Amino acid sequence: MTHVACRLTAKNRDQLRNPTLDSRVWTTFTFTFTVGTEVGSVTAIDRDGPPFNRFIYTLLPSDDDDDVDAAGAFAVDRDTGVVRTARRLDRERRAVYRLTAVARELAHPRASSAVPVTVFVADRNDHAPVVPANQSAAVSLYAAPGHVFARVAASDADRGLNARLRYAIAGGDEPAAAGAFAVGAGSGLVSVRRDLGAVLPARVTRLTLDLLVRDSGLPPLNATATLTVLIDRTARDRSRHGAGPPRGGGGGWLRSLAGGELRRELVVVLAAGTAVVIVVLLLAIICVRRRQLAALAAGGVDQVLTP
Repeated sequence: MTHVACRLTAKNRDQLRNPTLDSRVWTTFTFTFTVGTEVGSVTAIDRDGPPFNRFIYTLLPSDDDDDVDAAGAFAVDRDTGVVRTARRLDRERRAVYRLTAVARELAHPRASSAVPVTVFVADRNDHAPVVPANQSAAVSLYAAPGHVFARVAASDADRGLNARLRYAIAGGDEPAAAGAFAVGAGSGLVSVRRDLGAVLPARVTRLTLDLLVRDSGLPPLNATATLTVLIDRTARDRSRHGAGPPRGGGGGWLRSLAGGELRRELVVVLAAGTAVVIVVLLLAIICVRRRQLAALAAGGVDQVLTP
């Protein structure tokens, strides 16, 4: 649908000699794009008597518009002043038309009056979203839920609500990945939704997601896209993505020692070693003290002082 509003303003109000075009505002309304659709009408008043109160209507390009072909988009009935579309309109090609409506007397001296006419063409949802082909992204198998790793690229040539896009995941080629990923409905950001290590089989190194991109026009238009997701199974990205060590396998204990487990055990060993040293020092101090007390009890103070 397209909305067209026309505003008329009279320039000449000599009601004794010249016809006066009615000054009024045409409200915005909806019409189809078929040629011959009525946009509105211009009305002239001439207070002279016959035959000087008969006139014809014409449309001319505005002096402020460099496009001489603008008037060709509309046609006016020379007798009734009804303005109709003369060709298909498209807001993406042209949004505003500035014309001049003229009422001219049939009798000599052919006095005339003119008003500027401005036609605003509102947007029509006539463009479907455009999504580039062959989009791909990589994500770590150990990425934490909520991790964003891709954005769906899409555009729409319309304006306003007609260009506001909504995104959704419609399916994919890997049944085990159902629900493992999410896409922002308004942003197109693709993120991890579940623990990939728990839901994806070991054989999966790549998969595809079928995405649906829909605009907000009435009726809405949509397009589909395929996002290829490469699963990175290397362990070097675990700390960056905030995920834990891999589970299972015969070498799981050794791999865990190479990560956070080794750091925790090292701290435990250091703490235990420190405690042993403290206990040994306390025992040594106690032994020395006992020897000193024994020497004092025997009355041999000098023996205590002798090395």
